[in-house]
Amino acid sequence: MSVFTCEKITERIIRIRCPGNVFAFLALGDKKAALIDTGFGVYSLKEYVGTLTDRPLTVLLTHGHYDHAGGAGEFEQVLIDEKDISLAVSTCKKERRMAGLGPDVRWEDMITDPAEEQFLTFACEEEFDLGGLRVKMLPLAGHTAGSYCPLFIEERTVLLGDACNSATYMQLNESLPVREYMKNLEIFRDRYEDLYDTVLYSHPHNFGGKEIIEEMIDLCGQILEPGFADTCTEASPGSGVLYAKPINDAYAPLDGSCANLLFTREKL
Repeated sequence: MSVFTCEKITERIIRIRCPGNVFAFLALGDKKAALIDTGFGVYSLKEYVGTLTDRPLTVLLTHGHYDHAGGAGEFEQVLIDEKDISLAVSTCKKERRMAGLGPDVRWEDMITDPAEEQFLTFACEEEFDLGGLRVKMLPLAGHTAGSYCPLFIEERTVLLGDACNSATYMQLNESLPVREYMKNLEIFRDRYEDLYDTVLYSHPHNFGGKEIIEEMIDLCGQILEPGFADTCTEASPGSGVLYAKPINDAYAPLDGSCANLLFTREKL
């Protein structure tokens, strides 16, 4: 039994569940294919993708965190925004990835660390023509400085990934201030909202539709109001990391919406 499983989202988009409860996505064109993200880099995602398609493969990364770029080492080259290359190189070491996966993973099951020369860059809004399906890389910096959202043009579907979801991490050292993130969300809405109807996410607990962008803009506005942080609950006692909205046991906002984020007072 494979450690990877998959399901068809559309006839041309396959969602792959990787170890560690993170999704990669395989876009199938008539002539080429694109793999979006590479998981933690435990066991061979490359080998598994080979059972799904034999088309020439382009590997695109939404951002540089180890649960998305960790498997980059087994591909000849992967494409990422240049602002996240150093992040990917530093966070994708085996020790970091194993710590994120837990104690049951063996060292010999881990894919080799990616080297800096394996990371090439794509341009802002660059399109990749797979034949009957184009993938366009849309910028949405915040979670990291180089976060991008692949738009599957003909499917009218966008992968928001970790850039905007029900538990968006904005408390990290590499995250942008909430105010800057809000501006980027507004740009994303104004430029792209007419291009897609369906939203995908990178982790199983996320849910919801395209209204999440507007919800997140509104939430960022609330966070920036004086005294709002004083009403928030810490993610763990003494951490200083705050949930913008209260959550249930499934990490979903109690108000029934999708948009939520974690932040600190220092990064408003």
